[in-house]
Amino acid sequence: MYSRYVERGEKGSRMRWLAFFLVILNVIIWEGVYLDHRWQATEKDGEFAARHAASLQNAARRDLTSDVVCPEPKAATGKCQCNQAQLEVDLRAAKERVEKAEEVAGRQNQELISLRAIAAAKKGNFVLANPEIVESAVLIATPMKNWQDGVQAYFDRLSTITYPRAQTSLAILVSDSLDETLRLCRTAAGQLPGQSYRRATVLQRDFGYQQAPDPKAVPKAEDEVVRRAVLARSRNWLLSRTLRDEGWVLWLDVDIIKFPPTIIQDLMASKADVAVAGCQYVDDSGSPTGVTCDEGSWAETEASRAYLSRLDPQKPLFENFGGDVSFRGTRQRLLSAANKGKDTVKLDAVGAQALLVRAELHRDGLTFPTVLVDHQIEAEALGKMAVAAGHSVIGLPSLMVDHAAIHKKEQPQWD
Repeated sequence: MYSRYVERGEKGSRMRWLAFFLVILNVIIWEGVYLDHRWQATEKDGEFAARHAASLQNAARRDLTSDVVCPEPKAATGKCQCNQAQLEVDLRAAKERVEKAEEVAGRQNQELISLRAIAAAKKGNFVLANPEIVESAVLIATPMKNWQDGVQAYFDRLSTITYPRAQTSLAILVSDSLDETLRLCRTAAGQLPGQSYRRATVLQRDFGYQQAPDPKAVPKAEDEVVRRAVLARSRNWLLSRTLRDEGWVLWLDVDIIKFPPTIIQDLMASKADVAVAGCQYVDDSGSPTGVTCDEGSWAETEASRAYLSRLDPQKPLFENFGGDVSFRGTRQRLLSAANKGKDTVKLDAVGAQALLVRAELHRDGLTFPTVLVDHQIEAEALGKMAVAAGHSVIGLPSLMVDHAAIHKKEQPQWD
């Protein structure tokens, strides 16, 4: 019996080994099938990826050039499936869209630059190079120094001007003052908004200049050149910071204590590019003296030109001093007897006590020279340059403004 159990055990062991072998064989067979399937699938994926990459490359070539490379030509015809004519149309359309976009972007960029410039100009940072000019607008410009006792009177006089305030701007520069002129000007200007001026600007800049102690002393020509050069710088600085879109600039000195309410209209009526009013001193009571104040407004004569032709080009020459006796009286002043009763006269030089200048001339570079020009400087040199450039320079001897008495204690430092 024992032997039968042993035989059965041997048979069972062989069967177990056979079953194990069959399982292993089955695993090997199915793994091979699976690996073969995965290899085939991978091969197909690779071929698809290659074709897709080629298609993308060819599409890129079509976008970059007009050549057409089709990745899958027709087997029957061998012809490309792509439409060359349509592709060219699409390319042209794309180029046109790009050009139009660049054009629009350029216009928008220019508009942005203009808007930025306008915004900066509204803050008073600089003068616009090409603003839209308001021909009827006027900028009244006045340099001041040590004039605290006359600040309120100056603003009161401005209020008498009949030119529309909506077309009038005010610009004041206080320089090298040792008193309260700046503070008083800012206070007075701060009370103006209700009077409907376009704008009112009060600026301050020192040039490091103080006049000789005795204001009644007649200075030397060399000293006058220094003083007038500083005044020219102050006028130019004020102009560069405050002139915007105005069509005219009225230079009105602070010591002009009386003028016609229609002074702007009267000067404009001359139709000149540069127009100046006559100026006379008043006495202590404020009555006109008939004594000319503005000795900078005059016309050259043959005698004065002959004298200048013999003069050193670097020699400064002023009407009230400088030169010799033979020169005095050779020029024809605006308020000379020869001009009495005339409405307008042509001039070669101007003073700036009450001076109207077409703003376009200032924008084109006509400013107050800080160096000698034909023996002149500041306002007179501006007149000389305007005449040389072919602009009309006119004086109005019948239009009179009054200058404060020269010996009054509150005389400004400019005169």
